[in-house]
Amino acid sequence: LDMDPDSILEENAIITANATCGTTRREYFCRLVEHADGALLYRRDRRQIETYTRDEKSFRDPSGQWVQCSFCDARDPRLSHPIEYVLRGESDLWWQSPSLAEGLRYHAVTITMDFNQVYQIVYVLLRMGDSPRPANWILERSLDGINYKPWVFFAESEYDCKRLYEPLINGPLTVTSGPRPWKLEDDEVYCTTFYSQPQALQSGEIIVTLTLDRASTISGTSGIERAISPKLIDFLSARYVRLRFQKLQTLSGDWMAMPNQLDSSVYNRAADEELALAMGCDVL
Repeated sequence: LDMDPDSILEENAIITANATCGTTRREYFCRLVEHADGALLYRRDRRQIETYTRDEKSFRDPSGQWVQCSFCDARDPRLSHPIEYVLRGESDLWWQSPSLAEGLRYHAVTITMDFNQVYQIVYVLLRMGDSPRPANWILERSLDGINYKPWVFFAESEYDCKRLYEPLINGPLTVTSGPRPWKLEDDEVYCTTFYSQPQALQSGEIIVTLTLDRASTISGTSGIERAISPKLIDFLSARYVRLRFQKLQTLSGDWMAMPNQLDSSVYNRAADEELALAMGCDVL
């Protein structure tokens, strides 16, 4: 995760994560590399890796795909990826979560940002590093750091939207396959499947615009802009912003952390997460 170093939030923001790779021990993680023609790989056939040197940085698996590997170790400054790096704004520094090889509990990783005062958040941009976009997660807001409310839900399917997230709100949940619904009430929460599809192994973006197509920001038939409603101002207001990841995009084994000898069942259970974040803020 990186934050724009020129952001007015950067000076006062406090950011925490409930899990970071390499905290308790050195972790080994790997990722697939794009072919020379840029095509991304989604093969799901059974792979058997016989043996290889743990220090090896790249190799071909039996299907001919290039795999790049590295270590994460909080005790080694060259290999550590703490959440504080987000505030540095340097492209070669990032935060990274533990891979699923360290346990399935690392599907559920939470990042919390405290900006030390209330802002109206206009948009949120997440830029993935060397990992797919997360599958299921919630973007949340809070004024006190205790009581959180959702801004947007993200899920792989309409079924997951309804099953996982509709019970969390009062009333029916609007679900869209696009980036956002074309028309929203000023305080309406929705669920999108657009950003949770396995369309990119790396460098994917998630752009959440919290004001577009809201009832009080849509021009009337006369072309005169309406005044921003108190309801929308309340909806945009936050001191704390939380990214609550609930399921990583595993791509059926295309992202992994690997022990010396592997079969597909182990190969399928790892992912690493890198994010870049920018926020547009305003006082309405």
